[in-house]
Amino acid sequence: MERGVIVRGILLGVAAMLLIAAAAAFWVFIYSLAIAPGHDGSHYQAYGRSVAPLVAIIAGLPLLFGAGWLAARGQRPLLAGLIPALTYVVLDVGLSAAGNVWPGVGALALSWLTKLLAAGAGGWLAVRRRTRSA
Repeated sequence: MERGVIVRGILLGVAAMLLIAAAAAFWVFIYSLAIAPGHDGSHYQAYGRSVAPLVAIIAGLPLLFGAGWLAARGQRPLLAGLIPALTYVVLDVGLSAAGNVWPGVGALALSWLTKLLAAGAGGWLAVRRRTRSA
């Protein structure tokens, strides 16, 4: 696997993580304006911490699928599609450990598994599409 493929996969994984964080922040923003307005900031911070794992799973599926597809597009190895998800998992472990924030083993396992499956499916589709057209 070429170095550029690995770098592209890592950058896509970082981008996916940032977009997932933005999706969680956007959801808390919508919650604070339309669903439960009028609370103090600590209420919304606590809500954000509690809902972030669910948002990460929901937003992570299409984002990591797309990242896996983009990473493996034009490449033979299916592993290229998994690089964004592996990057996400490594960063998530590091950030969770640094902040001492562990939402629960079940939520983490589900989040990481769905991201690996989504990125793998995107990579598989990109490789399959390439081999069919070649």
